[in-house]
Amino acid sequence: MRHSFLDAGTVLFGKTRRRVLGLLFGQPEEAFYVRDIVRRSGAAQGAIARELDALLGAGLLERYQEGRNVFYRANKHAPVFGEIERLVAKTIALGDDVREALAPLAARIEYAVVLGSTRGPSKPARTADLLVIGDVRPAEVADALAAVKPAVHPKVYAMADFRKKIADDRRFFTGLFLVPPVFVIGEPDAFRRLGTPRWPKRRT
Repeated sequence: MRHSFLDAGTVLFGKTRRRVLGLLFGQPEEAFYVRDIVRRSGAAQGAIARELDALLGAGLLERYQEGRNVFYRANKHAPVFGEIERLVAKTIALGDDVREALAPLAARIEYAVVLGSTRGPSKPARTADLLVIGDVRPAEVADALAAVKPAVHPKVYAMADFRKKIADDRRFFTGLFLVPPVFVIGEPDAFRRLGTPRWPKRRT
C-alpha cells in the first residue's frame, strides 16, 4: 500500500470546503457575509452556497441576517467545534497563510511544503518549518514570509541541489514526513516521486 503524503485537512475535505472551514474556523470570533466569503475563498458563489448550507445543516455554523446581508460564523456550541478548530489551525489556516505570502514568488517555486505544523488555537504560537524548492533566493522567501504568524522557518533548495541531497541521504527524504506535511505549492504525488531512485540507463 502506498503511503499518503497528504495532510488530514486535504484528505477529509474538498477544496471549497477547506476554504470555507479555513476562513470561519480559522477566525471563530468573526462573522462573514456571503459575498465576503466568496471573495476571500476565490470559489464560485454557487459552490460556496452549497457548502454553507451543508455545514449549517450539520450544526457546524450559525447564520443570522442584518439588513440584506446574511452572515455566517463557526458554531462554538457544536460538539466537534474544538476538534475542527484545531485541525483547521494546524493544516488549512497555516497553509493558506503561507500560500498567500508566497504568491508573488509562486511562478518560480516548484514545491512549498509545511513540515510538521505546530500551530494550535489554544497554545502559544510556535514555529513551523517550510521546505521550498525552486529558483528563488532564501532572502526573498524569508522576506515574503515575514508577516506570517506563527513564524515559519524556510529551508530553500534549487531542484538540482534537492535531488542531490536526497540521493546522498535517503533518510533525509523519509524523515520529512514523520508528521503529515501541508502542501502549499506543488502536487504530493509528484513530490513523492522525487524520492524514487533514478537508476542510470544501461548501455547496450
